[in-house]
This record gives sequence, C-alpha cells and structure tokens, in this order.
Amino acid sequence: MDYSFEPFIRDLSDNWFNDDPLLRRLLDHYLGPGGYDPANLSRWGAEVAGPLRELAERSARAEGLPRIQHFDPYGQRVDRILLPHATREALARVQGGEGLAAPHGNPFVFYAKGYLYGQNGEAGVVCSLGCTDGMVRLLEALGDTEPHREAVRRTRSSSPERVWHGAQFVTEIQGGSDVAANRVEARREDGDWRLYGRKWFCSNVNADYFLVTARPGDAPAGAQGVALFLVPSHLDPGGDLRNGHTVDRLKEKLGTRELATAEITFHGAVAWPVGPLDRGLSNLVRYVLTTSRFYCVQSAASTLRQAFRIASTYCDFRTAFGRSLREFPLVDDRLSGIQRASWRALATYLELLRLWELARGGEQRAGARGGKADGESEGGGHEAMDFRILLSLCKPVLTMTSTRLTHEAMLLLGGNGIEERFSCLPRLYRDAVIMEIWEGPHDVLFTQALRDLRRFDVDPEAFVHRVVGSARARGVTEEGAGGPDDSAAGALAAELEEILSGAHGPGGSDEAEPDPATVPFRHWAFRLVEAFADRVLARVGS
Repeated sequence: MDYSFEPFIRDLSDNWFNDDPLLRRLLDHYLGPGGYDPANLSRWGAEVAGPLRELAERSARAEGLPRIQHFDPYGQRVDRILLPHATREALARVQGGEGLAAPHGNPFVFYAKGYLYGQNGEAGVVCSLGCTDGMVRLLEALGDTEPHREAVRRTRSSSPERVWHGAQFVTEIQGGSDVAANRVEARREDGDWRLYGRKWFCSNVNADYFLVTARPGDAPAGAQGVALFLVPSHLDPGGDLRNGHTVDRLKEKLGTRELATAEITFHGAVAWPVGPLDRGLSNLVRYVLTTSRFYCVQSAASTLRQAFRIASTYCDFRTAFGRSLREFPLVDDRLSGIQRASWRALATYLELLRLWELARGGEQRAGARGGKADGESEGGGHEAMDFRILLSLCKPVLTMTSTRLTHEAMLLLGGNGIEERFSCLPRLYRDAVIMEIWEGPHDVLFTQALRDLRRFDVDPEAFVHRVVGSARARGVTEEGAGGPDDSAAGALAAELEEILSGAHGPGGSDEAEPDPATVPFRHWAFRLVEAFADRVLARVGS
C-alpha cells in the first residue's frame, strides 16, 4: 500500500481565523462581545489560508523571485523591478482590495487581519504593508505640502488595479544601525532639494515613494544633522525614468527573498522635506521605525502560530513505533512550548497595540493643550513611555523566539521539515531570521530601552508593576496583596532596580560608551516580556 500524506493535508486548517480561539477571545477582551464582525474576519481567514497562501507559495519559487531590468530596448537606464504575477496579485488583494497598508477602521480588527495574512510569511507583501503604514502615519502627522498630501491621497485610494505604496531607505554602508553616521547629502538647487549618495539596504524598492534620511550640506554633525525626505520613485507616475537615482543591484538575502531589496545611488533625486530638518532622526524613529518594529512583533506572532499549526497537525498524523508522535513526552513538550510561545506573542502584539493607541491619544490631547506631545516625554502619560520601552524589548525577544521555535517545529517534521515544498516552515524560518535584523538588531534595541529607563528617570518598581500587574497596580493594600503575580513582579522590579543602579547615569558617560549593565538587562528582558504576555493571557483564561 502506498503511504499517503492526505490525512495531514486534509487536517491542516482552511480558515486561520476560525481555528484561532485565542484571537477571538482577545478581540472580545479588547472590543467587547459584539464589538467587531466575526464574519468579516472569517471571510479573510479563509482567503489568507486559501488563495493568498497559494500565491505566497508560488512567489517563493526560484523562477519567480524579483529581477531587475537595467535598460529598456533602446538603451535608456530604467532599472525596472520585475515581480512575478503571484506577488503582484497578492499586493493587489492585500493592499488594494483589503486596504491593509494605510490604517483605517478599528485598529484591533485592522491589525488582526495583518496577523492572519502574516502567517504566509513576508511573501513580498508584509514589508510593503509596514513601510506604507509608517509613511502614512508620518505624512498625516507632519506632511504640510501638496506632495505630502498627494502621497497620502494616492496611498489611501489604492485599488486592486493600482496599488500605491512606500519604502524607507535609511541604512548606509558605513553606518548600519548608526543612523547618525549617514552621509547621503541633501542640497538646495534651483529651489528644490536634491539627494546625492548611496543607500545600502533598500527594501521594497518597487514602491512609489521612499522615505530617505539625508544630511543637508550646512547641517551639524551627529543626529541633529539628519533630515527626513519624501522621494517619489518616478516624477511621472507610471513612467519609465527613475527620479534621479539608480538601482545598482538586488541583494541576495537569506530570507524574505520575494521582497526586492537593493543598493541605490542618488544622483540628484528631487526630494521633499518632512518635518523640521533638525528633527529628521527623531521623527523617523517616532513614526516610521516604531511602526516597522511593531510589524516585526506581528511577524513573530504570525510565524509562531503557523509553526504550531503545521507541527501539531503533523505530530497528530505521523506515527512511529505504533504511536502518534504527539504521544511521546519529548514531542508533546516541544509542541507545548511552541504553542505557549505563540499565545504569548499574540497577546503581546495586541496589548502593545492597546498601549500604542492610548499613547497616541495622550499625545494628541497634550498637543491640543500646547503641552509636550512627544512619545519621548511625559506628553502621552505612562502609556507612551511604557509602549516605547516595551516595544524595544518585545521586538528582539519575540523575533529571537520565533526563529528558535520555528526551527524546533521543523525538527518535529524530521526530514520533511527541511523540504522546501512539503511545508512553508523552511521559508518562514529564513524570514524569521530577517525579522531579527530588520529595524534594529537586538543589542541596539536592548541598549535603547536601558538608556530610556535612565534618561527619563523611570521608577523601576512602578514600571514593572504597570506592565506585569500586581497588587500595587490594582490599588490593593499590602494586607490584601500576595500571590505569585505579586512576587513575580516584585522580583522583576528589584532586579531592574539593581541593573539600573549599575548603569551609566543620564548626565555621566557618553551614550556611545559601552555599558556593562546591558548584559544582565538583556537576560532580564526575556522574563519581563513573558510576564507581560502572561498577564494578558490570564485575563482571557489562557
């Protein structure tokens, strides 16, 4: 008798919303029963698990990866990015049809749809979603010229027939994450700003608009000299000639291969400043990189959910020595670990969204009354500071966890786990590694979080109690306190206080000086992020 994988294939879910009871409980928790339309999400859950899954698989084939055509038939330099039909169709459905690039409607529903689609991996789409989301947030907050407003109008009017999307080009060969080391120059020529120089990692290079960091010629050295510009890819939308830049080559990456990433040289591209020239780096972080880091958390949650779905279905199907794989304690323990991590990642993702929304509301209120309206200050209240620090911690913790446990899921499938066409796990694994690097390597973000705790003189006990939950946070007296929740929070708070006491003071050493406190802080961060997620899960009974 021929061996058949048909039961395994049959038992894989065909609706990724319907098979996710935790997502439904969390949406009920944040929105209240009846606060959203489950039929709408169920429709989308079937689409991402069906047609969009098939498109993602087709885009990942070697013959369908992005290519570049440097010259047209007549010798003109056009640098046209050639995407396979499957990627273009996915962009049309996800961005043009479902509108998942520019935030609209209820944010929890909007980002739940992103989480469901992300279970297909990057697929040449997710980077575009994150970059475009950040661009729209930036331009709607700071855009004050007609080109800015036109970019938002076009993006929000995207349709399946015409998708308008954005990208962000920050990294340079000499600086990497040290954005203050940027050398791309912005010059005023005949009343226009024009850019000159090279960018080293430019993802979603097929976008219509780029957000680009550059240094005006008379700007001071350091972070304050970095300005932020909006650059149209073509001055004549739909035309062939690029706006003052060449796409020198496409990167050959380990993961996110369906996404066109390039090296670019600017040769006088027309550019429009966004916000004050001396606030470019601050606004980049506040609106653009914050959004991209949030999408990295989303990707981790999506990947872990898919990894558990595939591994658990396989271990129920596959037998060895007369038993299903799940019956073996070591296998069951691995599956339980992946499942728990996927729950934590989803809870973290939506709780971060809640804090982000509260922080934005607080900043808007502070701005209306003329106070400080920056997430770097008290303008947004505790939510703004908590979100800022937690995002810097959750992004590295969850993306590292995603890579490690997707690898575990592959091992549970044995040799089938490393076969590219058997499941999407090898592709998700490669994508997970890229998410660890995208928008801030781990050590940069851990260091930033520790620096923020010192810089803003955050009370470690109050911070931990707010984000982990305790009797103090609930307003319970000492006599009524107790329980594992309180003891865990107390231990985390005491450890953070000890770490901060050994860190450089805000007025002391140069911020660039290596800080030995970052090492224990990194280890502490993993326990805090787990406790942060477990608090949410306890509220919904998971």
